[in-house]
Amino acid sequence: MGSLWPKPPPSERPSSRPPPPNAEQMMSKRLISLRPDQTIAEAIGVLAARGVSGAPVLDDRRKLLGIVSEFDCMRVIAAGEFHQEGQVRSQTVAELMTPAQFTVSPDADLYTVCHQFVKSKVRRLPVVSQSRIVGIITRRDVIKAMARYYR
Repeated sequence: MGSLWPKPPPSERPSSRPPPPNAEQMMSKRLISLRPDQTIAEAIGVLAARGVSGAPVLDDRRKLLGIVSEFDCMRVIAAGEFHQEGQVRSQTVAELMTPAQFTVSPDADLYTVCHQFVKSKVRRLPVVSQSRIVGIITRRDVIKAMARYYR
């Protein structure tokens, strides 16, 4: 037999579940970053040595300028297909980087972060506070957070 009282909408129901994690809880704070004046060869070396698929490009004040990914590096190598390998040693990170168009704030919740990943189709999102990068979130970080939250 059903209740005489209607159920409150989901937004008004008490929940024993904690709120979803936010960007600050999901992000990596140990950043591997690049400088805009580094060469592509140096960037490739950093990504390979540190085992990361991309890194933010920061100025001297830690302001986010862009992102360099493995894909960006491969574009330069692919252009070298016509024996222009000098680009790898002479082209700078500033010339190669993808401008940082998509970021999230530290207080962005799991749903907002997921929405930004789906909308932008990027693999990593810088977490920015007051124009400074404070961390980075990858798709894998979000999946791990989802697994913990929904178990």
